Amino acid sequence: FFSLALPDKAALAGMKADEMQSILVTPWVMVGLYFILTVAELFISPLGLAFRSVGGSAWIYALVMLCPLLYLAIIVLMFMIIHSLRRSIREERTLDKRNVWYLRAIGMLTIVTELISDAVNWVMNNRAAELLADSGYTVDTGFHISYAMIIMGILILFAAEVFAIGQNLSEEQKYTI
Repeated sequence: FFSLALPDKAALAGMKADEMQSILVTPWVMVGLYFILTVAELFISPLGLAFRSVGGSAWIYALVMLCPLLYLAIIVLMFMIIHSLRRSIREERTLDKRNVWYLRAIGMLTIVTELISDAVNWVMNNRAAELLADSGYTVDTGFHISYAMIIMGILILFAAEVFAIGQNLSEEQKYTI
């Protein structure tokens, strides 16, 4: 974020030494970034310690860490497809292969992320039931799936296939004209 306000290479070529000196990034930027990374590591490490202390496997820990990354990937792909659709509409070729690929990726990631999240919850509930077996507490160990997210992923995949069929028809029409 600090480099967004810096001039480009062409503007730097025409600057004097005192102008360049005034835009140098200070070492405090590195100190600040290191501080942010250290704090993030301190938040992540206790989560790992908590998993290990209750006997959780490294795979479950990895899957728990993977789920937010997959959600982030879905959000990024959504912004990318919005940008791609805006550009495609301007260029009058809405049914682009890139849009089909983005939709397929969003649909698959939605389904996979939901299944991974549900599997992690099931494994963690089973482990909690084992640990609380003698305490009198009960834990629901059923495998529960959020069908809304699965159906949403299937609908997104369906929309991707509609785009793919439209894209194929558009290509065939170009060849016939």
